[in-house]
Amino acid sequence: MSDKDFVTKFLTLATINKPALGPDFQKPLSEVKTLGVALPPLKYKYDPKRTHGAAGNAAVNVTLKSVRAPKFSVASSFQPDETVRQMKQFLVEHEETLQQVEQLKLLLKGKVLHDSTLVRDLKAEDNSVINVMVSKPTVVEQTATPDEAPEPAELPVDANKTVEIPWDKIESVLQSTFASPEDAASSLQRLKRGWELA
Repeated sequence: MSDKDFVTKFLTLATINKPALGPDFQKPLSEVKTLGVALPPLKYKYDPKRTHGAAGNAAVNVTLKSVRAPKFSVASSFQPDETVRQMKQFLVEHEETLQQVEQLKLLLKGKVLHDSTLVRDLKAEDNSVINVMVSKPTVVEQTATPDEAPEPAELPVDANKTVEIPWDKIESVLQSTFASPEDAASSLQRLKRGWELA
């Protein structure tokens, strides 16, 4: 079946009956029997026993201590709804030796803490020590924009020096390649003109 046949049959079938439902039709919720395709359960940490009262909102005191150079130890308190990334930002703001958040990795009990993890999910007791690993800061290379493109360095040109082109050798190669000497001569003339223009 060709594309044209398919399209004509499809349009014919589509226009035979008027749509029974308007474009703004919504089925009443009482008539909905299924919710569609069953999706797999979300994988997230949820603790139904977690306290949401005053005890759950208490600040957690933590000591952030570097493992390697540059050595530092910073004690601070963080709210339970703050993230690990906010802890890293706190470190960058308070330690002069740190430049970027990306150069820090926080470890608790030997496990790397992800940036999106909340402080309340760390299972850290009050006055816990979180180890900080500091890597070298990433250097962002600046690419030259077309407006700022460096000009090519001009090579010194010796006016007295001329380049000798072996036109006789080129002519012999062209004569051995082409069947007729006229084709070889015209090709040689085009090459010479191109060389002079360059």
